[in-house]
Amino acid sequence: MCTRNVCLFLLIPILLLIGARLFLKSSAHARLSIAVGLMGWDGVGELAKETFAQRWLGQKQTASRTQFIGLLDALLEADEKYLSPTGRAVVDKDDIAEGHVYLTHLLRTGFETMMESDPARPAFRKLVSKDRKILGDNPDAFYYCANVVKELGYVVTGKVTQEDYFSLTIYTAPCEGCFFKDTISDINDKTGITIGPNGDYKVMISATKPPSTWDGDWMSMADALNMTQYSKETALQLVTRHYYERTVSVAADPTMEGTVDISITLVNPTTAEPYPSPSVEVHTDASVARKLKAVKMFVKKHSTELEQDPTEAPKWFSFELNQFGDPAVFRDVNTGGVGAVDIAYSAAPFKLKDDEALIIEGTMPKCAFANVVLWNRYLQTFDYVDHQTSLNRAKMQSIDGSTKQGKYKIVLSHQQPLHMDGVDWLDTMGRNGGTVFWRFLLPSGNVERPVTKVVKFLDL
Repeated sequence: MCTRNVCLFLLIPILLLIGARLFLKSSAHARLSIAVGLMGWDGVGELAKETFAQRWLGQKQTASRTQFIGLLDALLEADEKYLSPTGRAVVDKDDIAEGHVYLTHLLRTGFETMMESDPARPAFRKLVSKDRKILGDNPDAFYYCANVVKELGYVVTGKVTQEDYFSLTIYTAPCEGCFFKDTISDINDKTGITIGPNGDYKVMISATKPPSTWDGDWMSMADALNMTQYSKETALQLVTRHYYERTVSVAADPTMEGTVDISITLVNPTTAEPYPSPSVEVHTDASVARKLKAVKMFVKKHSTELEQDPTEAPKWFSFELNQFGDPAVFRDVNTGGVGAVDIAYSAAPFKLKDDEALIIEGTMPKCAFANVVLWNRYLQTFDYVDHQTSLNRAKMQSIDGSTKQGKYKIVLSHQQPLHMDGVDWLDTMGRNGGTVFWRFLLPSGNVERPVTKVVKFLDL
């Protein structure tokens, strides 16, 4: 009989042969064969080395991975700090849940407007929609945006069809994804954009004046050349506004989807001649990292790092329950943000008990457009598809239908009043609190502050 060591020595080649035969018959062999065919033995060797390194040292650190993890951290931070008593004064579990919806809307908007946008390959993208609400959205409007840079030239073409108002505005922010700070240029179809007989228009956007041969309108980005208050990371965004007064809000009407006629292309800023966009580049670590960083900043700057000092808020935004602030045109009291420069705003926080209603009365001024909407604490409209949570002048029966002016009376309540003659209604959807927000676009003269009164619903 062989000794123990001799027997083991003789068994080794037999065990290796059995193992090899089992391996050749296994799926592991098939996977290895495929890998060698695709990558070669050198590639397989590199993969094995990286696998070993990851198990011992952790994942390889790349710029895109750092920013991707940073984005996940930003969402976690928003949940911990923004959706909290010390952040957005959030306590109720349903408010927390609605905050999570808001964060998903932020993330989706960040991906749409930052991750997929390229100033060198301009395209208009929807800023908000009926299921993606941020920044005080509006059921009676369509908003589009495109990121631009001052070194390039752009031409916006399109046609005004059913809009009651159309404008272009360029905003600036300290970084890609940061909250808008200043308006550097604006133009609208009432006072600046030349509308042709068929509703068509053509606007060049550049930092330098177009040549004398240019036969359209011009929107200047010259102020962007002199912005010493911001770093080199300063970002510019072009926002379009299309406002409608209809009995069915445009954002709730599927037949109005895709009816906005507008496009943007590159041009040479000196000659105004068409300028070809560069070919789409293969994603790189650096390029993807930059895009992810912009999305991360978008989430942070609109949640945990959102400026919320009430002492810095505009006077038209009241902090007294059920009382409106004095209406003021955004251009005249610009405190930064994405407000429309031509609109007089007025807002009131409302709080009602289950048996209460809020009566809102005032005088509708002569203006190009007006509406009132309800927002939650995250500046998102209440559902306006299945509930009457907004009113424009075409919907209001308390004003003169021919002039769209005169006295108005609106009841804000949890259920519709029985007697509605000469009275309009806003549905709280059973919510006990929120914000009532007015827009008066291009008003003539001063706009009266809406007057309010809390009453028992049964006393209406």
